[in-house]
Amino acid sequence: MTAKNIFLSIAYVLVVLFVLSIVNFAFIYLLNGLVLDMFNWFNGQSFIIKLLVLFIGGSLLIGLMFNVFTGIAAFISEWIFNFFPKNAFTIWTSLILAVINAFYLMIKLWQTPNEFNFWVVIELIIMTLFVWSLNLALVMTNFGDKRKN
Repeated sequence: MTAKNIFLSIAYVLVVLFVLSIVNFAFIYLLNGLVLDMFNWFNGQSFIIKLLVLFIGGSLLIGLMFNVFTGIAAFISEWIFNFFPKNAFTIWTSLILAVINAFYLMIKLWQTPNEFNFWVVIELIIMTLFVWSLNLALVMTNFGDKRKN
């Protein structure tokens, strides 16, 4: 391993930390600005409306949000991380940092509600899956590339 690779690997870790910080900020902003209002509206609806929204509109909305955000995350990840070496250190470090960040956001997410019921737990489970997919999408683009620098 050359000095250039060591320097770029360390720079890679710093960029991963910066990108994950942006993900944290964006997620918390999105959560406070949009998602909690949607959940409050959803929780005020009747049981039948909740079922309709959950199975018809909810699946479409969650699927759309999942595809858009993971697509953007993968695009940004590939665009930013394409300049850095792909070695065991960078891959494992980015994976570990993404998992730690996902746990951090999940803890913040599950601390948000004041009271829990069945629907709040369903909402939190869906958002937890979203957090996992968003964090892992940032680092998964590096796993498919077998090139080593």
